[in-house]
Amino acid sequence: MAVEYITPKEAAAILRVHERTVRRWIREGRIRTRRFGRLIRIQKSEIEPSAEQPAWASSESFREDWSNPLDADYDKWREAYGVR
Repeated sequence: MAVEYITPKEAAAILRVHERTVRRWIREGRIRTRRFGRLIRIQKSEIEPSAEQPAWASSESFREDWSNPLDADYDKWREAYGVR
């Protein structure tokens, strides 16, 4: 059986999150990757849902990502652009 690899952008589309989130999960070790030269690839089976939930899918993990102080600037986009 052939192993299928996908890009972080494709993984983000499957998981319905931003590519930046996938890359952060990679840095934190939540998603394992493989390097092919300078390219980063994710084994598709790594992000597919299974009976045992991966670390990135836990509600605690979601809560950490949702209220991440590094993304606080994005939470204030209305103020930054003068939108009411």
